[in-house]
Amino acid sequence: MNGAVIARQFELSGYALDRNLDGVSRAQSLAIPAGGGSSINWVVGHILRSREARIFATLGLESIWSDPRQELYGKDKTPADLAGREVSVGEMVRRFERSQPILLSRLQGMSEEDLNAPLDEPHDTFGKTVGDMVSFFAWHEAYHVGQLAVLRRAGDTP
Repeated sequence: MNGAVIARQFELSGYALDRNLDGVSRAQSLAIPAGGGSSINWVVGHILRSREARIFATLGLESIWSDPRQELYGKDKTPADLAGREVSVGEMVRRFERSQPILLSRLQGMSEEDLNAPLDEPHDTFGKTVGDMVSFFAWHEAYHVGQLAVLRRAGDTP
């Protein structure tokens, strides 16, 4: 396993996130797609919360989002839970952009030994090692960034 390769995955997801959010208004970010699902705002918050709660915490990196509203973006929450308490997409993107060089630098500096270190609490989905967990969340982030592209188009933003 290679930290630089994992870092590149996060780098590309960040590039796509920026492109997918360009020109999206507040109203568009809060719109729920026809038939239900997640709003752009919730997806961006979920990406950022996952970085904070899982990746940054596991890698021992300094918190980039201490706002208690981050709990609104957990996997057991829905866009309806935001109910006027949402964090703006602009604010979350600024935090994401602040987190990006911190995460990439840490991953690029990780040795195979670092990545093969066991997690304190192995997980059926995330895996048993730090590398397993970080790789899972690289996929998780890319999945949700792709979801943003679909939500953007569904909201009539080219």
